Amino acid sequence: MREFINLRCEVYQALLRQDLMVEMENRNMPVAERDKPLWFSMWFLASVSTFGLAFFPMFYRFVQIRNRHFSRLNELEKRVQNSSKTHVEDKRVELVPMRNAKLWAVSVVLIVPVFVITYLLSVDLKGHEMHEKEFFSRVLGDSDYMLQAVEIKKYVLLTVVTLGVGVIYWLYKIINIYNSHFMFEMSLEGRVVEMLEKEGYGETL
Repeated sequence: MREFINLRCEVYQALLRQDLMVEMENRNMPVAERDKPLWFSMWFLASVSTFGLAFFPMFYRFVQIRNRHFSRLNELEKRVQNSSKTHVEDKRVELVPMRNAKLWAVSVVLIVPVFVITYLLSVDLKGHEMHEKEFFSRVLGDSDYMLQAVEIKKYVLLTVVTLGVGVIYWLYKIINIYNSHFMFEMSLEGRVVEMLEKEGYGETL
């Protein structure tokens, strides 16, 4: 009986240690892993079933994800520039502004802003990636930064030819492109964070 009780105590302690390790890993994981993709197909079906109402929280959630990602990358750049051991020249420029998620989501009711929002999301990602390509190349040296294929002219033409219906496909593509961007930058962000930690500068974001 005593051995059974001791065994249960050991198992319980092992589970506690495992939970603690998982929690520590979650805190120290590469920051890009926290970017959760937004699945357009799921939200589109929800919008059809709710007569378009689901589009409002979809835009709100997506703009929030976009803002958090861009803001975190800005903070990562600040950490690199403030590190006295990385010796990276300060060329950081604020290229991509934060967007008002609530205002954009509410404006969708007017229909026309949907086209403007989709266009700005496309332009913002292109600007962000061009800046980040230069940043990661300077910091990591050998990074092969993969630019996403944001073909704005193609999607604008498709939207015009289809009298606006094409914006649904454009929105679908840009959300998927953002998701691919999040996944690709995950490893690069992790490498920069590891570099800073090895040099003893700061904590993980």
